[in-house]
Amino acid sequence: VRTFWLQLRLPLFGTIFLQPHQLQLAWRRDYDVLVLNWNARFVFLLPSLLVCRLTRKAVVLWGHGFSKSPAGWRTTIRNFVARLANAVVLYDDKTAVSVRQEHPNLRVFVAPNAIDQTKTLESLAICTDDALLAFRTEEELLGNNLLFVSRLQHGNQLDVAIKALSYLPVEFTDSKLLIVGDDPDDISKELQDIAAKAGVADRVRLLGPIYDPLKLCFIFKSSAAFIYPSNIGLSILHAFGYGLPVVMGNDFSKHNPEAIYAQDRKNCLLFEHSDPESCASKLAELLGSDSLRHELAQGAWETAHKWATLDKMVDGFRKALEYVLANK
Repeated sequence: VRTFWLQLRLPLFGTIFLQPHQLQLAWRRDYDVLVLNWNARFVFLLPSLLVCRLTRKAVVLWGHGFSKSPAGWRTTIRNFVARLANAVVLYDDKTAVSVRQEHPNLRVFVAPNAIDQTKTLESLAICTDDALLAFRTEEELLGNNLLFVSRLQHGNQLDVAIKALSYLPVEFTDSKLLIVGDDPDDISKELQDIAAKAGVADRVRLLGPIYDPLKLCFIFKSSAAFIYPSNIGLSILHAFGYGLPVVMGNDFSKHNPEAIYAQDRKNCLLFEHSDPESCASKLAELLGSDSLRHELAQGAWETAHKWATLDKMVDGFRKALEYVLANK
């Protein structure tokens, strides 16, 4: 099937997505089950569900089960299309409880979102102590560095992380904030201006996008904490995969479903949302305590490699598919 993707921003409705190959797949006869994105912004979602009803094809909807920016029309559509599906797959148990209450006749399954940590483990095996020291020396990263790895977007509130540097105690003035990621919102200059006004321009390093797993590994291992003030998603598991504690805002409504993996004082520290001083306080606590840092690092590692695994994610989908195939 040829795929076509178009994103449009409309007055009143906001962003919508045109993905007609959903409808193409719905008409085909060589599939027993179709998995569709449970997102009311997809224009062809409802027509695809109706065609699947006509062609007697089972449908599993996969999505968050909620919206971070709710609107009445999207909620209405999301609830309506759920009634046309044979089952839904969600990211976490907490959301599953609320969806089951709202749709008591709908079969709800959970497939906790995860990432493949294979490249992480391979890179860690190469990242010896001597190689890491050489990298940190060459890149002038011998202090207690803080790391952000993701797209540079306003919703991530990187300004909070930058301003927090200015509130750190004097013993941590060697700490640098390393920012890795592409810049779809074109905010690099804005972030540099924020750093200059906060008096920390020399401690903020915008490294741009880095995709080489080994170089990323060296950067992660050169850091004492992963900081993500708002809108965290799969990045939390990226950090946890290296055993790196996360410092993040405490308003979970501003994060993505993967934030469910965050456990305060077990694998992360939570600060008051949008508050640079609170952020700095948690960073100082973490940087100032080897025992706390070790404890959170151990918790982060166990979360990524024992609990948030691809096997568990696949198992959630397997159960959903087995159910709909048995109850077509």
